Amino acid sequence: MNSQIQSIYKTRKVTGKSGVEITLHSEIDPDEGAFIHRIISQDANISKTLEVGCAYGLSSLHICDALSSRSNPQHIIVDPFQYSKWDGVGIRNLEEAGIDFFRLIEKNQSLLCPSCLAWVRGRLI
Repeated sequence: MNSQIQSIYKTRKVTGKSGVEITLHSEIDPDEGAFIHRIISQDANISKTLEVGCAYGLSSLHICDALSSRSNPQHIIVDPFQYSKWDGVGIRNLEEAGIDFFRLIEKNQSLLCPSCLAWVRGRLI
């Protein structure tokens, strides 16, 4: 588990793009994050991931940490509320971790399903 993830779990605090500090109130727990990390790490063929919802970015951090050693990793996040309801916390955490291989799509996931399936099949939208 990388140091940023550990720090978030230890302090139970995150900061939004506006600079406002937020106390965690709903997040994946460390065991769930480790499980996600382990699934990705154990399959060397996984280099592209798709996540619906980002919130604080903890699951994104676990996913991207597992992907970081892969050739040309790509993580797509579909979250129409990342900025309007979560103050960009998840994206800020990814950027602070130095992760540069993610893409945020701020559209309703039900509208993106055909495009997401095409991406999973190898044609990045």
